[in-house]
Amino acid sequence: MPHHDPGLKIFIVPGAFNDCFPELGVPFQKGIDRLRGLGYRIDSIATEGRSGSERDGYLIAEALKQKMNRETDRLLFVGYSKGVTDILHFLVDFPDLARQVVAVISVSGAVNGSPLADKFAGLYEKWFADTLASKCHPGDKKVLISLERRVQMAWLASHSLPRHIAYFSLANFTDRPHVARILRTTYDQLAQIDPRNDGQLISSDQIIPGSTLLGFANTDHWDIALPVRQVYRFWGRPAHLPEFTEFPKDTLLEALVLFSIEHLERVPK
Repeated sequence: MPHHDPGLKIFIVPGAFNDCFPELGVPFQKGIDRLRGLGYRIDSIATEGRSGSERDGYLIAEALKQKMNRETDRLLFVGYSKGVTDILHFLVDFPDLARQVVAVISVSGAVNGSPLADKFAGLYEKWFADTLASKCHPGDKKVLISLERRVQMAWLASHSLPRHIAYFSLANFTDRPHVARILRTTYDQLAQIDPRNDGQLISSDQIIPGSTLLGFANTDHWDIALPVRQVYRFWGRPAHLPEFTEFPKDTLLEALVLFSIEHLERVPK
């Protein structure tokens, strides 16, 4: 196991609508607890689940001003889903703070956006937003706009990511029998474009440009980071599974962090 770098601090950034479902908690919560027990400095950053990436990038910057040492800390980000695009916007918009970032790990990241956002943005404004009104902060209401492929890909094309940072991407996809019941409809929608999807994102849209591809996980978009199958035991599980099964999120987070730290140890500070 890599030795502890006392100056390294790890931050987890959640995805879209994260604060609308508090019962699910922070992505990789068990893994966070395990890494803390091993002595790693790891924390999460609260974003607004219904806000766009520009706003959430600003919130990341504001949180870092309270959570990090501007003199000594080296930062490693683990972003889940839209949390990855929020991190990328933060890196571009706040270059002074971004200088202390040494690595970014994308897990099922909405890097290029999703065709689902293009299709359902209008539905969100008419129905989903009202449904969530009493559950979480409205934010700037640009969450799905920032996930539209035309918006996100145009942003990537017009902005250069800091080159001193090591970028890693773990994508995922699975087949229809292994998708949660509630994701089957969106899986079928995406399968018309590419069957290699996780029910929310196409696997090729999950890779940060120029990053090291760590592989592809065989699970759906929620199960890779959140205890959906445990909390929503019917809708959160695939229809064919008679027993409770859950992707090993804690093991995954530990492996991702250790791999990135091993990489950083080979890079001059």
